[in-house]
Amino acid sequence: MSEVEAFREWAEYNIDARERYLAVFEKLPKEELTRDRGASYPSLLGIQCHILGAQWWWLKNASPPPGPAEPTDFPEPPSLEHVQRFEREVDAAVREFFHQLSEVELDRKYPAPRPAGYSQEIEITVRDTLLHLLEEEMQHRGELNALLWQQDVEPPVLDWIDWKYIQRPLSRR
Repeated sequence: MSEVEAFREWAEYNIDARERYLAVFEKLPKEELTRDRGASYPSLLGIQCHILGAQWWWLKNASPPPGPAEPTDFPEPPSLEHVQRFEREVDAAVREFFHQLSEVELDRKYPAPRPAGYSQEIEITVRDTLLHLLEEEMQHRGELNALLWQQDVEPPVLDWIDWKYIQRPLSRR
């Protein structure tokens, strides 16, 4: 398996995992989805939006122009319906990005956008961007798990081996 194929597979795994979280969220009362829990982003939906926003933002910057279209704007706090629509848009952008990705492209460097307050300009590779996105999503998925457990709600914990060899993905949109 090539490195690009491995990244593609991880992207599909993460897409499926995000869909599973949304399936759990559909069963929760609206007030539980939007309640401020003092986490990295206040609510369950806020954390999910951050995960999706990071995917879109980093892939937009790592993509050759023009990059993916701007995602749908949604209100604050977001509703489940808005997050589900955002999910579909981001998943389509992720799949398009990986459809076009080549092994050579992994080493391509681009100027990393600087968040407010950062003055150092750096160039990063597409590979490092993808590794960052994997780490970022795992971090916030663990956070979602902990917040769901605090409510006595079983999160859709999906380990790699189960996903790849035992369970079938929820969907292949």
